Amino acid sequence: KEEKRGDELGDSGSPEGPRSKLTGLEQRRRSSYISELCSPSSVNNPHRSLSPELSHKRHKRMSGFRAFKAQVPIQWSESLYITLVRGLPGTRKLHRRTLEAMGLRRCHRTVLHSNTSSIRGMIQQVKRMVVVETEEMFKARKEAEANHKALRPSLVVSHSIPATGSSNMS
Repeated sequence: KEEKRGDELGDSGSPEGPRSKLTGLEQRRRSSYISELCSPSSVNNPHRSLSPELSHKRHKRMSGFRAFKAQVPIQWSESLYITLVRGLPGTRKLHRRTLEAMGLRRCHRTVLHSNTSSIRGMIQQVKRMVVVETEEMFKARKEAEANHKALRPSLVVSHSIPATGSSNMS
């Protein structure tokens, strides 16, 4: 029972030594990885790019907070616009009750509350799930969205007609 095979001891007979012996799963993984690197389809496919310059753009995660960047200076306000940007499933009961007490029962809904210490405490409790805006920030964001959705004049491209005598189409 204590006998060991020669290849387990490192006597595999190959010039690379004991590391050249791979299990079947390791061989498949390595061969598929090498074939992906060397195949022309991975070179020509822009979605399979291995360059680090492009990989950070492709793997950037989308966040619910991206649309709420401040477009005006942040100042103290009498009232706060609170928007729920994360869903309720999987959250603690205390956080769900806090959100329901604020009137936020669905994602991407906005409620208006006065700027009181109790509301600020509730916001602090669920700060990873909500976005808080002042009146000026809310109005600036809505105005920017309206400008983005506004109709724009159509593009008109006029092409010149080539002369028939100087045509080089052969």
